[in-house]
Amino acid sequence: MILETRPNYKCYVDYFWPRSKWLEENCLIGDLDYLGAEADKHVNDPLMQNIPAYNCVSRTYEGFNNVNEDLNHGTKQVVFKKRPKDVQKRIHKYVTEKWTLKEYLYSYYVHRSTGSGFYASKPWHGYHHSVVTHFGMYETVYEMADLMKRWKKKGNKMFSTIGNQNPTPIKGLNLTEHITTFGLDLIIELAEHLENNHKAGNAPFTQYEVFNRCNQKNLDRGMRRWNFPYAQMGADIGTYHPHLIDPNSSLYCGNNAVQAIEQMFLKPKGMAKEDFHDAALKNLTEVLGTNASAHEDTLCIFTRFMNNLDRSGNGYKNASGYYMMDKNDEPMYPDKWRPPGVKWYTKKDDNNLEELFT
Repeated sequence: MILETRPNYKCYVDYFWPRSKWLEENCLIGDLDYLGAEADKHVNDPLMQNIPAYNCVSRTYEGFNNVNEDLNHGTKQVVFKKRPKDVQKRIHKYVTEKWTLKEYLYSYYVHRSTGSGFYASKPWHGYHHSVVTHFGMYETVYEMADLMKRWKKKGNKMFSTIGNQNPTPIKGLNLTEHITTFGLDLIIELAEHLENNHKAGNAPFTQYEVFNRCNQKNLDRGMRRWNFPYAQMGADIGTYHPHLIDPNSSLYCGNNAVQAIEQMFLKPKGMAKEDFHDAALKNLTEVLGTNASAHEDTLCIFTRFMNNLDRSGNGYKNASGYYMMDKNDEPMYPDKWRPPGVKWYTKKDDNNLEELFT
């Protein structure tokens, strides 16, 4: 089905995405200066050039995926030289060549369940309170679980709530206990399930199939769904193990991505929400390339871009000339760099700023 577009579709397709792509290729991966003459010529946007949260369209290089890249590609990754010095030293100690599928899956699961090291615009974005960046120095999932228990006992921080709320554990357990018991068993069983499907000669699972399977395990134990961690873990598996999960299949969209989709497309009457989101991701993939997983992530960032989210405190604004729109396609707050509620919320609790947009 062809979806009817709204004005902000052009902002994403013609303005934001191409500029983010240029920054990724030339500044994030390449060595050009974000504020140099070439960037001014091709981007010319104060928010995008000054805040390193709007510089990526390939999910692979997004900061919240740094740890996954480190664990999968180590010193051979293109951006290794740009990693913080302490991270580079740690990667040299990795023993991931001894890992089985279980270790990779458990790393993705824990990474997404603990906040993905998220702290956009900070030098340590992607590593904030990350225990998973240390997993590469251990050979088995059991050693990784033990490391989490030791960190918990010592009071080491392992969770980031800046980008997303932490999921809810089984009643009676704290989140570390949940991840190192129920979560560990979940991942061991999932690894076996994925490998058996592949060995049987079957097609890779879709991201939705694995997402629904994991959430059903939660429901069977009387728990809430873990939509964000399971969706992102499925995308991780598809990215690094495409023979197990189809990386080009569609996926559950987080609240920020949903908000962006609703800013860009009109939902046909009677169309199911998931079908609407899938159709939007399909449209963007056909027009711009990459895949649904990459656009789901870029759409989350686009919502922040439209709200001029800037943690530097300098009040940078985007230069697109577009605004968040109401249902009548009228600008919601054209004269403000943030809606009033966000400014108040920031003063009260900066760690929860992005919850207002999720």
